[in-house]
Amino acid sequence: MKIILQPLIENSIVHGFTSNSKNNRIHIHAYEHRANLHIDVKDNGIGIDKKKVEQSLLDNGKKQDNFALKNIHDRLANVFGENFGLNIIENNKEGGTFIKIILPLVYSQEEAEQYILKEGDQDA
Repeated sequence: MKIILQPLIENSIVHGFTSNSKNNRIHIHAYEHRANLHIDVKDNGIGIDKKKVEQSLLDNGKKQDNFALKNIHDRLANVFGENFGLNIIENNKEGGTFIKIILPLVYSQEEAEQYILKEGDQDA
């Protein structure tokens, strides 16, 4: 489950920011909420089309406009279950993109491995 944040940050820089702005910001906030780990990734770039991205997260077809986002979402949902993954939050008034990552809250590698095995048993 490495490389979850890097593609989101890269998307902000490559697709969200204009090269002539010196006020580009990316804000990452991680916190516990209802026994889950939430990671908010917000930028003040040009924003994304929420409905288009949400549709691409659900789309199982070959067309992938938001490949990095779908890849992250699918990896998280496959490992931890359908309740986990990416949520696209409505862009704020100032513009920008807000993506929330929801993961199970675990405190050790052993606990993570047990959770993953437990989820795998449900699919069998």
